[in-house]
Amino acid sequence: LISDAYDEQTHTYRLTVSQSTPPTADQMEKVNLHIPLKIALYDAKGTKQMLQHNGELLSDVLNVTEKDQVFEFHGIYGRPIPALLCDFSAPVKLDYDYTTEQLLGLLKFADNQFARWDAAQMLFTQELRRNVAHFQQGEAFDISPDVLTALAHVLENYEQDIELATLILTLPKDIEFAESFKTIDPDGISAAREFMLVQIAEYLKEDLLRIYTHIRLENYQVTQEDIALRAMRNLCLSYLAYTNLGNTVVQKHYNNANNMTDTLAALNMATKAALPCRDALLADFEQKWQHDGLVMDKWFALQATRPDENVLEIVQVLMDHPSFNFNNPNRLRSL
Repeated sequence: LISDAYDEQTHTYRLTVSQSTPPTADQMEKVNLHIPLKIALYDAKGTKQMLQHNGELLSDVLNVTEKDQVFEFHGIYGRPIPALLCDFSAPVKLDYDYTTEQLLGLLKFADNQFARWDAAQMLFTQELRRNVAHFQQGEAFDISPDVLTALAHVLENYEQDIELATLILTLPKDIEFAESFKTIDPDGISAAREFMLVQIAEYLKEDLLRIYTHIRLENYQVTQEDIALRAMRNLCLSYLAYTNLGNTVVQKHYNNANNMTDTLAALNMATKAALPCRDALLADFEQKWQHDGLVMDKWFALQATRPDENVLEIVQVLMDHPSFNFNNPNRLRSL
């Protein structure tokens, strides 16, 4: 748990860090851990601030060793935006009450890749939690225009760091969002997430289609560059599937695929977005790969994640499929 305070008169910024580890059966009382907490401080314009105390420069890694510890920084003119746990410097869950404006700032100008990605994750989570509350209260969903604008900025500049842009723009899965709730509402999370998907897809549609069309990989190669480009192209596809272009783009993507990554990306989006081409693509995939058990595991898993209300009945029917083997662990797990 981290809290902060800023003193305008002395230009002093304080971070108070408190650590706690839940008890376990074999150790009810936990000792304090040594947690390396890497940080950065930015002003409102995105300028990185020097970390200093009484005129001495400080390391950007704070050594947290006590249950409660205060770190003081001098010469900070204006309340800073803290980037905390940069580079994921310690495997901990961090609790700091970021505002939307702070997260938007970090997403735009932080020079640490993890800090930017983490800011996007927290923005997505804030939006989803607010919309789950709307769902539970019977109110209309909404999404912050500032968040959409920030995502558009990331997409427009994707070539600066393709891998990072792809990760930032990837909406967390339902199960990942669920981790932020004490009481999980599966229906609310699913409905809110799909709303966010559709809104982001519509807002970014032109840029998504432009980038999707621009990225051309004629020959399949396992290189870092091609892997990154395929990931970005399939990210664009995953959003376009939720627009009025979805059925056409996904079907063409499947038909033109020359590798399993692209084939499964198309099949996955046809299934998740419940596109008209879904059943035909699933049938074609089954006909082509029914002889390969490992590949059919993917097919079974996709069927089990269909958004249909009768998905349980579909799974029960698939258990009688000739390729399904109840005694095969991977096959069983796929459903």
